[in-house]
Amino acid sequence: MQPSDINQDPANVLFYTVPEAAQLLRVSYWTVNRMIQRRELASVKIGARRRIPRDAVLNLARSATQDGSPIGERRV
Repeated sequence: MQPSDINQDPANVLFYTVPEAAQLLRVSYWTVNRMIQRRELASVKIGARRRIPRDAVLNLARSATQDGSPIGERRV
């Protein structure tokens, strides 16, 4: 799946690449990497590649919309 194909049927995907997750969340590649480093977004390593489970992306979006907190910003 190419990042441009992500809007075709993302429900059939179990794991997203970092660019695909960034596209779905409408944030930058670097923002997704920072969220992974801060453990705000779950990820797994498959071989040498980092993948983000679909449920982690959905949970992040749900929690941000429920409590109104910004996605990917450091909370003080």
